[in-house]
Amino acid sequence: MSLFPQIQCEICHRHYSSFRAKCPYCGTSKAGKNEPDASQEPAAVRASTVTAPHRTPKRPPSFAPFGAIVLAAIVAVVIVGFSVSVSNYESQIEEEQAAELEDAAAGVPTPVPSPTAEPTPSPTPMPTVTSIQITWYGMDQPGFYEPIGSQVQLDVIVYPTNTNSEVIWTSSDPSVATVDETGLVTCVGAGYCTITAQAGEISDVCEVWTS
Repeated sequence: MSLFPQIQCEICHRHYSSFRAKCPYCGTSKAGKNEPDASQEPAAVRASTVTAPHRTPKRPPSFAPFGAIVLAAIVAVVIVGFSVSVSNYESQIEEEQAAELEDAAAGVPTPVPSPTAEPTPSPTPMPTVTSIQITWYGMDQPGFYEPIGSQVQLDVIVYPTNTNSEVIWTSSDPSVATVDETGLVTCVGAGYCTITAQAGEISDVCEVWTS
């Protein structure tokens, strides 16, 4: 038991000392009215009751109108420059046509550009003969022995093969053997001679013995 008389709160129905003016649990006074102590309210609640003055946020300045004006000015300058260029070109064409008509009316012949002379192609130089070889049936023929009255057909190989040099055949002693322009050797008398084939500055020799 408590030493002090107890009373029951009419709101929360909890007991507390009769010496208290209010219920320590819910703050209700003895008269039965719930009057919360303003001093016990949180500072955040009291601060929220104070209405702050309403301020409209300032908007940053807009540069859109200025940009649109600059863009429009640039487009206008481009259009004007293009129009002037086209106009100048048309004026130049008209002046040239008018000048041509005046020349035609005055009987002035229109100058005709002279044709450009084509360069004359220089002839391709022929390669120089580097070597010549007398052959018989495709084999090298340094010399041969044949009786009088026989014939031997000699041939030559000229290097390089694409030369057009003429091959000249000669005999050192036509009384022993003769040779024509094709390299045909004819043994006409006993003895010894040489057959020479020459192309340009290069030559080859074939020895001949007859009896």
